[in-house]
Amino acid sequence: MRQPITKSTTTQIKRKGTNTNEQNYINLNPDAVVSTNYDKIAYLKKNAECGYICLNYAESPTYKFYKQYSGKLEKYQKLIDKYNRETEKFNKDIEDKSYYYMNREYEKIVKREKKLKNLYEEIQQMSIEIGDYYIESSGVVKEIKVYW
Repeated sequence: MRQPITKSTTTQIKRKGTNTNEQNYINLNPDAVVSTNYDKIAYLKKNAECGYICLNYAESPTYKFYKQYSGKLEKYQKLIDKYNRETEKFNKDIEDKSYYYMNREYEKIVKREKKLKNLYEEIQQMSIEIGDYYIESSGVVKEIKVYW
């Protein structure tokens, strides 16, 4: 039997509020040592969602990069859901059954298990690319003020 991927693999950190118009200060210190995934970059664009990416995974400061990352994250979550659904169905289908080696039913089971394995490996690779947790958007940016 294959094990499903638990949602705890991807920890979601929720932020309060639906609109980002409160005074938030972002300090980008190039001398700071990045020791945890709690250091993050805020991606701001007027009238668009305010997003965050952990500094370890933020390859670019552009909002376009944030949208690409968000797309990967959404795909990652959908793949986990798909994997879990298919794993549950696979486990149910093989439960308490025996298959003769090299017959048609056995071949189908082997192919399905291989697909699940490939899907699992794709999820693991994406996990490396996007990190093991994410920070939910804190809403739509209404105003951006920069203090120097």
